Amino acid sequence: SGFQNPLRSELRNKATAMGAMYHDDWTDKCTHLISAFPNTPKFTQVQKAGNGFIVNKQWILDCYDQNRLLPEKSYTFSQAPETKKRKLKDEGEFSEKTPAKKKSISKKELNIGEIPDFFHDKHFYVSYGDYDDNTLLDITRVILAYDGILDRQITSDVMYVITNRMWNQDFEKISKSNPDINFVNLDWLQDCHDTNQFVPLQSYLIVP
Repeated sequence: SGFQNPLRSELRNKATAMGAMYHDDWTDKCTHLISAFPNTPKFTQVQKAGNGFIVNKQWILDCYDQNRLLPEKSYTFSQAPETKKRKLKDEGEFSEKTPAKKKSISKKELNIGEIPDFFHDKHFYVSYGDYDDNTLLDITRVILAYDGILDRQITSDVMYVITNRMWNQDFEKISKSNPDINFVNLDWLQDCHDTNQFVPLQSYLIVP
């Protein structure tokens, strides 16, 4: 919002290149508004709705340059404190392909300043083929809300892989090159969100 070409096109192209979906207008499916300044009509609309992140253009540029999703906290409009308030609103449930238990994600309203950062400096990877688009969106929201880092590929920095698969040869191979990595099911992420804290992994680990 508030950008002119060619910068507008550059931001859109870089966002879509990373897998984002672009919408001309704000809808229930939107999660982020990239705004040039804090008094555009769309800025006010999203601020009142309270169900999305409002960030400056540098968030897109840094995510693109670093090839990973970065927490939004450093890219909000500090001159407009109200923009830091949002609802951690997740529509629907985390869905899984396997017959594991399903729990609705808590629909709780939190101010940015009140959200704990127990995922700070922790790198995550999501097994994208395991989940539908809505579920992936929910997973992304939860990880970033608690200051986690979502990598687009498995690197030596990744400590947690969210997946609904059973242990397999791929996991075995990855574990040999990265002994500290943990493969966990979606219930762990849900329970971290529900309890608002980092939950011990033991009961959620996917092991041979």
